[in-house]
This record gives sequence, structure tokens and C-alpha cells, in this order.
Amino acid sequence: MSDAKRHTFAIPAGAGDYAPTELVLDEGSGDSRVYDCSVLIESLPASSGLEVWLLRVDGDPDEEDDWIASGVVYEEAGLGTLLQLGAWSGVKLRGVSGGTSGSLVASVSWD
Repeated sequence: MSDAKRHTFAIPAGAGDYAPTELVLDEGSGDSRVYDCSVLIESLPASSGLEVWLLRVDGDPDEEDDWIASGVVYEEAGLGTLLQLGAWSGVKLRGVSGGTSGSLVASVSWD
């Protein structure tokens, strides 16, 4: 089943600080999985990025330490590379600051 959402992340001024909200594509419960996702960054503050985080296998989605940064970061406006996740359970997106506050606006589609 495909889904799509537009989300605005309030990016703080402190470099390395995360926006207070996250966009959870799959919380890692039940039989749901994310097979692929595409990200369209509409706008973002200078040096900020949108990180993809994955829930470790058998992880608890309520435990922050069980979420692992995937190494994928979208840092430019436009359509990001299609991310193929191979039926991963537990996927979320986090906005991170590069030192400039503002709004990071992203539209995301996933299967």
C-alpha cells in the first residue's frame, strides 16, 4: 500500500540539533514494511538535512537507542534518490540543523 505525506520540520539554530518532530513512515510493529521511499525537499535552511533512521532488527520503536542513522541524508532541494529499503520494518525521517534555523519542508512517498 502506498502512502504520501507532506511535513514541515522546525529546524533549530544549533548545529547538530534535531527538529522537535519526526516523520515516522513505519513504527516497526506488526507485519508492515517499507519497501522504498522517495523524498522531495521543497525548502530547507542552509546546511540542514533530512536524515533517514532505521529501527534495528527486533528493536523497540519506543527506545531511542534502537533507532540507527542509516547514513542517508538529503541536503539539497529537489527530488532525492529513490531509497530502496528491502521491506524494512521501522523507518523515520529526522530534520537536523547545520547551524541555521528555519523550516525544512519535505514531501515523502513510500510503499
